[in-house]
Amino acid sequence: MNYEEDETVKVTCTENGNVANGVIVHHHPNGNKTIVVEKTIKMVFKKHRGSVWTCEMRGREYVYDSRIT
Repeated sequence: MNYEEDETVKVTCTENGNVANGVIVHHHPNGNKTIVVEKTIKMVFKKHRGSVWTCEMRGREYVYDSRIT
């Protein structure tokens, strides 16, 4: 994968407020996004509402807001 041409975003864990860098590697036709977080963890974010997508993983919720870069 060539991360340099992809869109870099901020992903936040809602449980502890930690923020990590992610790269959007795929825009799904249904509006979901596949984001690779910290170059290692592939996560699928589901469209929540407006500019917000969420992902449940390992018992925690993560949020991506397209207004925050």
